[in-house]
Amino acid sequence: MIKDRVVEFKEIEDNINYVNCKFINYDHDINISDVIFDNCLFEDNDFSGSEWLDITFNNMDLSNKNFNESIIYRSKFNNCRMTGISLIDTRLKSDDFSKSQLDFCNFSGSKLNELNFFECSLNGMLFQEVEHQKKINFDKCSLNDTSFINTKMNQIDLSTSYFDNIELSIELIRGVTMNSAQLVLIADYLGIYLK
Repeated sequence: MIKDRVVEFKEIEDNINYVNCKFINYDHDINISDVIFDNCLFEDNDFSGSEWLDITFNNMDLSNKNFNESIIYRSKFNNCRMTGISLIDTRLKSDDFSKSQLDFCNFSGSKLNELNFFECSLNGMLFQEVEHQKKINFDKCSLNDTSFINTKMNQIDLSTSYFDNIELSIELIRGVTMNSAQLVLIADYLGIYLK
């Protein structure tokens, strides 16, 4: 374990738990794997084109960071603040987001495979033109004002989450899992009146 230090990104070692560390001087095209970050600070904002494999982020503030065109596989985000994070055209696979705040995040154009969101706030999220091959699960999440425009909804489970307003491409809605209250909202969105 390395604790309470300032560390350059190029000095990050595999299989280390970093606690309360500040990371500086990000060098583009860096690949990081098998690391735990606990309550650490990333000084830089642009991590586009980076690769993150088997990472655990605990109690991190990644708000407004840019991870566009990056690869994030088998990683966990626990109790993280990620408001406004940009993940445009990013590849994510087998990642878990738990009790994290991702309001106004942008996943547009990304390729996703087996993502789980548990008790996350994703209000205002952009999930547009997303490609996914396996199930995306939103469990007990807040999804108000999210946009799934031009995203196929098959294998996306929204049934335990809540929203008052959501944008969908009607021609791509087939295969989504929702509860009956959500279906009433979608019927209203479509201009269908239930008696």
